[in-house]
Amino acid sequence: MKFIASALLFALAASPAVAQDDPCQSAHKTQSACDKDTTTGGGCTWCKCAALPSACWTIDNAKKLPSGVYDCDATDLYEVTENVSDEPCLTPKQETELKDAIAGIKTTLNTADASLLIAAAAEKNETIKERLLLAEKVISAVNTEIVSNLTAIANEACGNCSQIVKTVSDAVDSLEEALTKIEPDWKTDPIYKAIVAAVSAILAIVDAFCPSGL
Repeated sequence: MKFIASALLFALAASPAVAQDDPCQSAHKTQSACDKDTTTGGGCTWCKCAALPSACWTIDNAKKLPSGVYDCDATDLYEVTENVSDEPCLTPKQETELKDAIAGIKTTLNTADASLLIAAAAEKNETIKERLLLAEKVISAVNTEIVSNLTAIANEACGNCSQIVKTVSDAVDSLEEALTKIEPDWKTDPIYKAIVAAVSAILAIVDAFCPSGL
């Protein structure tokens, strides 16, 4: 199961600077040459991206990129984290409730995403517009990733609340860290109020499902 942690910050807020230091990106500008290289920086992989330029990355750096933003050719980038603790598995009723919660989270983030696009379209200041569009990409990537990870928990043989809480905590931490890089005062800026509301709603949904987990 994939957890994003600081991947969004890495990919969306810092990737241009990091890419300059990536030996695979420096060495290869084409997909074929990139994927054939198994030695530079421990091996290279080509990662396509709709939000940012596609490029060649080391395997280690590619593991830090969110799958919601990048589609890498390497197939073994992510480890699977299964429930190996003594914590009880989700009951069939809880699994159904989790799927309902996932739908709620997706709707909440879709609303925040749309509000940022509307704000960007109306914004005259190009710097603020650029920040809003970058924030929208962050929200979109978080939405894709958190829905994917929670769906995997709901569908696995023995998912539990610890996995749910970790997925959501990692996503919210990444979201807040990335947005702070884009706009340090986003939590008090009226333009970003839909995101503040979305974060609160997501945490409330998970706390209702896994009380005291967050």
